[in-house]
Amino acid sequence: MCIICSRSSYFDKKVIINCQMCSYLVTIPDIVTQYVSKIFDCHCCTNLTNLSNTLSILTELYCEDCPKLITLPNTFVNLTILNCSRTNIIEIPNTFINLIKLYCNSTNITSIPNTFINLELLSCNDCKELIEIPINLIKIKYLYCNYTNITKIPDTFINLIDLDLFFCRNIIRIPKLDYHYLDITKNIWLDSEFYSSYSNNYHTNYYDINLKKLKILQKWFRKNLKFWIFKRWIKSEEGVKWLYNPNNIGGKITKINIMRSINKKQAD
Repeated sequence: MCIICSRSSYFDKKVIINCQMCSYLVTIPDIVTQYVSKIFDCHCCTNLTNLSNTLSILTELYCEDCPKLITLPNTFVNLTILNCSRTNIIEIPNTFINLIKLYCNSTNITSIPNTFINLELLSCNDCKELIEIPINLIKIKYLYCNYTNITKIPDTFINLIDLDLFFCRNIIRIPKLDYHYLDITKNIWLDSEFYSSYSNNYHTNYYDINLKKLKILQKWFRKNLKFWIFKRWIKSEEGVKWLYNPNNIGGKITKINIMRSINKKQAD
C-alpha cells in the first residue's frame, strides 16, 4: 500500500510522490494536490484508472505499465517528462507543450501532437498505429521508433544524435544527415534490409571516405593478428621443433653457426 492509500503522515513531507506497484491505488484523491510535488511516480499501479485534473503542478509523470489508464488530463501543461508506456492511452493531449522527453512505447497512440515543439527525446517503440511524426519537432535529438509503421523521418530533424528504426519495414526515407560512417556521436540503427537500399541511394563523400578507412583498418588488423599468432606459436614447443629441424631454416642456420664456432676454435 502506497503513501496515498495509507494516508501517511509523512506524505506532506515527500519531495517525490512514489506510488509505484500499488495495486490498491485506483484514483488520485483531490486532497493529494495540496501536497503533491512536481514529480509523481505511479508506474505498475495495475488498477489505476484515472489521474486528477488538479495535478497541474506536475513536471514529471511516470505512469507506465498501468493497463487500466486510458486517458490523461489536459491540465498537465507543465510536464517536461512523460512516460506512459504500456498503457491503453490512445491520445496524448496537445496541451503538453513543455514536454522535453516523451516515452509512449507499446501504446495505441495514432499521432504525436505538433505542439510538442520543445521535444528532444521521443521513444515510440512498438506503436503500431503510429505512421508519421510531425515535421516541426525540429529539436529532436533522440528518436526511437523500432517496430512501428512509420514511413519517413522528416528532413527537418537535423539535430538527430540517436535514431533507431529496427524492423520498420515501411520506412522509405530518412534525413540526409551529415555524419561519418564511424562517428560515435551519430548512432543510426537501421533495419538491415532498408540500410542496403539506403546506402545505395544516399551515398555521400563521408560514406565513401570512411569506408576506405575501414578497409585500411581491417587490413592492418589482419596483418598484425597473423604476426601476433605466429609470434606466440614460434615460442611454443611445436614451433621450436619446427624451426630447429635440420631440414628447415632454423636448423640449417644453427648448423652453420656450430661449424663456424668449431672452425674458429681449431684455427686458434
